[in-house]
Amino acid sequence: MIQFTQLPENNAPLGGELRCIFELDDVSGEAEDHLLQLLDARTGNTLATRRYARCFGGSADIAPMLRPQACFTPAAGSTGFFDDEVRTVQIVVRADDARSDALLFLPVGGVSAQEAGKAVAPGLRTTMPLCRLISPVECEELTLFAEEPLRVTVTAHMGGERTESSSYLSTHGGWQLFRLNMNDLSEETVRVTVEAGEWGTVTYSVAPAPHGSRRLAWRSAAGSVEHYTFPFETVVAKQTVKERVYGAAGHEVVRITSERLVTLRSAFEREEVMEALAGIVSSSQAWLLCGEEYLPVDVVTSEVEINHHGTYDALEVAIRPTRKEVAL
Repeated sequence: MIQFTQLPENNAPLGGELRCIFELDDVSGEAEDHLLQLLDARTGNTLATRRYARCFGGSADIAPMLRPQACFTPAAGSTGFFDDEVRTVQIVVRADDARSDALLFLPVGGVSAQEAGKAVAPGLRTTMPLCRLISPVECEELTLFAEEPLRVTVTAHMGGERTESSSYLSTHGGWQLFRLNMNDLSEETVRVTVEAGEWGTVTYSVAPAPHGSRRLAWRSAAGSVEHYTFPFETVVAKQTVKERVYGAAGHEVVRITSERLVTLRSAFEREEVMEALAGIVSSSQAWLLCGEEYLPVDVVTSEVEINHHGTYDALEVAIRPTRKEVAL
């Protein structure tokens, strides 16, 4: 009989190693062939398979097999909790006839060797500072992780002593997503607080976005979708590549491909904001907000400077559409 001697903890991060080890409980006999399977606990579909030949057990880091299954597709909507369960991965590990309990893994990166395979700590999942700017027509996402359902209170401050508060209760514990849509609040709002009890409070100062600004969203190492409005679009460039052949008539162009690059510049920000914005460069997914649509973009920039010894600085990133037929 096969038994598991090591499995990752429930709610472990996908960004670190997820080691599974199984072995025969009786190694006095002959070595056997074994089949390791990762099954989607929600659908029952097989996500990955690995075979082991003539052995008494096996070991595998299943994280690389599971990371592509975590899918982020942010969308606009009204203020409140919303579900997007495909951001997490829930599986059953099967080795021959042995099956694990259902295991949930979270889309968290930047994991140290000591944290790999261990449960993620509850809390507000973000890389951005808790004091932020937002315009009267923009949206924002907050990601929270807690075993129990959460209550979030949104308070709009409208100058003087006037406030309006609304409370929202999630329907389940675990990985919980909350959306703030400023269009749902009063036009007189100058400050917004989003309180999640012991897990923290995010405060937004409300100000119109500069003319020509572009708002970018990206998947962060914390497992959240972060947002930032770049006030400046500094460069719009068109790159053209020509493929040529040399024949009897000399050089001839046989194919032309063009793509449009847009360079965005941030405001002059303090170091903690610059650190968070630098995550755009290393993010696997990013989106440009066009009205209420999240347009997938490819971040071309591969290196940014984030610290000039205590001074405020700006960051530039160049982006292009992920699909060539789409214009920014």
